Amino acid sequence: NLQFINLSGEFNEFGMEGDSLYVNMDHFGVTERSGFELHNLSAKVLFCPEIIALSKLNLRFNNSALLADYFQLLTPNGGEEFGNFVEEVYFNAHIQNSKISLADVAYFVPTIWGMDNMVNLNNLKITGPVYGMKLKEVDINLLDTTLIKGDFQIPDLSDMTSAFFTEDID
Repeated sequence: NLQFINLSGEFNEFGMEGDSLYVNMDHFGVTERSGFELHNLSAKVLFCPEIIALSKLNLRFNNSALLADYFQLLTPNGGEEFGNFVEEVYFNAHIQNSKISLADVAYFVPTIWGMDNMVNLNNLKITGPVYGMKLKEVDINLLDTTLIKGDFQIPDLSDMTSAFFTEDID
């Protein structure tokens, strides 16, 4: 039940090579009737059956800014993995110098509605599927005095009896 208005943006450097499509997106923006506003999505985009890759990602919405050198979703079997997203779609990303508002995240995670704290993602490298994801070189600060640094691994949460968190925290 989405309704978009004020859709705008620039697309250039279109290309096709085999089963791969690529395009450069600049200043893509849209407003959704819920109040969520995408102010800017700029990236070099590669789409093919095995990967969706955004390089030089600049994503700005309501009160947040996400910057990534690269953000990739890897699907070695040509996209079949999206049917089991948390176990089979692999992430590969490097996020830096980003500020995320929990009020913005609440549009996608309604259980945190009402929270408006900022989370500063100073550095974060992500690899693997959601279940088993590795978070490396984590440098995050939130609230006024909380700083989280270290390496983490999210366990396979499909079997809670054997789910163990692995972390190396400063």
